[in-house]
Amino acid sequence: RLWVYSPITMTCSDPAAMVGACAEAQGSSRIFYAHYRALGGRNGHFNLTGGGNHDWGTWAGQLAPMASDMAAALN
Repeated sequence: RLWVYSPITMTCSDPAAMVGACAEAQGSSRIFYAHYRALGGRNGHFNLTGGGNHDWGTWAGQLAPMASDMAAALN
């Protein structure tokens, strides 16, 4: 099971956490999604429309839904 979350913004509150690549995150996530689907990938959750920054404060909200999704996929 694959889980990808990438806010639509091109900024982040801590550029060092993103290795200075805040602006590239959204584009690379969309390219990855396109390749994944083109190769037949179907066992993934992609949320590429969320708000917030590319940082732990924004990503943290994905942990509980991701854990539930992973548990359901394993059962």
